[in-house]
Amino acid sequence: MQIVSASPGGMGGMRATNQLKAMLSGIGCLVFPDAFSVSGASSAFNEDDTLVDEKLQQRANAVAQRFDAFTKRNLS
Repeated sequence: MQIVSASPGGMGGMRATNQLKAMLSGIGCLVFPDAFSVSGASSAFNEDDTLVDEKLQQRANAVAQRFDAFTKRNLS
């Protein structure tokens, strides 16, 4: 399971993400270790749903690729 959060605040929902990760792991879910959070979400996205910040978009793409590899390793 991948945990992703977006929030209008400066933390991007990171505290909730950490709590959710702990709870899901505690009930036996296989949780991908790299959570992804977007702060300032109300202005973080372009009209085509890509991220305004190119470096953050690259990070999102990298996390998605690692998640794909994680699922192939752990769910085959």
